[in-house]
Amino acid sequence: MRRSFASDTPSSTDDHTAAFRARIGLQDVDSLQKAITIMDDGLLLIDAQGKIAFANLAARRLLGVRELPLGSHIEDHLRGGELQTLIHGCLNGGEHKHVTRELNVEIGESSVVILVTITLLHDENKGEVGLVVAMQDVTSLKHDERSDVEFVRIVTHELRAPLGAIRGYLDVMLQGLTASDEQKEHQMLERMRMRTDALLQLVDDLLLMSRLEKAGPKRDAQLVPLREQVEEALDLFAAEASAHHIRLHLDAGSHPLCVLADPAEVQQIITNLVSNAIKYNRPGGSIEVAIDQVDGKVKLSVEDTGLGIAADAIPELGKEFHRIKTSATRDITGTGLGLSIVKRITEKYGGHLSIRSREGEGSTFAVYLPRAVPAAQMSRPVAERSPALPAMSHSSIA
Repeated sequence: MRRSFASDTPSSTDDHTAAFRARIGLQDVDSLQKAITIMDDGLLLIDAQGKIAFANLAARRLLGVRELPLGSHIEDHLRGGELQTLIHGCLNGGEHKHVTRELNVEIGESSVVILVTITLLHDENKGEVGLVVAMQDVTSLKHDERSDVEFVRIVTHELRAPLGAIRGYLDVMLQGLTASDEQKEHQMLERMRMRTDALLQLVDDLLLMSRLEKAGPKRDAQLVPLREQVEEALDLFAAEASAHHIRLHLDAGSHPLCVLADPAEVQQIITNLVSNAIKYNRPGGSIEVAIDQVDGKVKLSVEDTGLGIAADAIPELGKEFHRIKTSATRDITGTGLGLSIVKRITEKYGGHLSIRSREGEGSTFAVYLPRAVPAAQMSRPVAERSPALPAMSHSSIA
């Protein structure tokens, strides 16, 4: 009866396999098993006849098999494929003494990418006596590589489009085609300025994304009162909201709430959410910004009366460069990085982003961050803490 590696001992294998293990110093299999059972990487030892002399649990998992009995032939478990070809070639006089390959392996209904390294074992007297096969699951690394390539491709596209437009306008002007039409020339210059602004915003967002990836969670962290940050952002957007006849309102709740974070990054969260609420709102609409406490976390929500988002599009929000493309949004400018920045900053401080929306009615974006309590407030009796603050309104109706 064949047994799994966990219960096999040298006595359960044939004399040849046991002798092979002895020659390379694996007499104490139980001790070795304890040391490598917890390894995430797979390890196989195969003798010169292709029989398994050693296999850890990870090897079974990566090969998608339940058992790899000692003494059984490795080719009985591989069912063809590139790994079997590599092992067979190395065992039968292959030229390479050390082979490394990335292989796609089907495990059930999923596919994984495994980095396989095969090394020939040598005996001074008898020559080649077997193989060591090391296997590492690199699926997530390959996914990251593909994501990086896709990111570069998208960035290149996002840069080429505005640069191409600017180049086109310059060519028209340099050819003198607008010399007799000052108004047309002014329009082209204005469009170039807008394209340049968009490029600068894209560069700024990319630099921020890069910094967020490299910076630790405590970088420049300090106690940040959210009400002050929101008031600053609403003042910044008051003129733009007024131009679209949009009313801004802040409900700061009954208690002053703080978070421990970089103030500039908190401001990035607020400005991105409010900016989007204005862009995707309707003329004469409203934006409600609220600060509250929920389950020990500070909740910052921005609710608009805008275009809304289809339910099937919500899961895609927050991905780099993702923008909802409809007939109603095609003329709305942006880098497609704003929500991604909000999500990254929020998660950096142990929070999360929540999105609720109904198409044609509006959206609510809520950020949840761990609450920080000022030391001075903690030192006071509970009854004296967090005095009530009045709600505040920014009315921006022209």
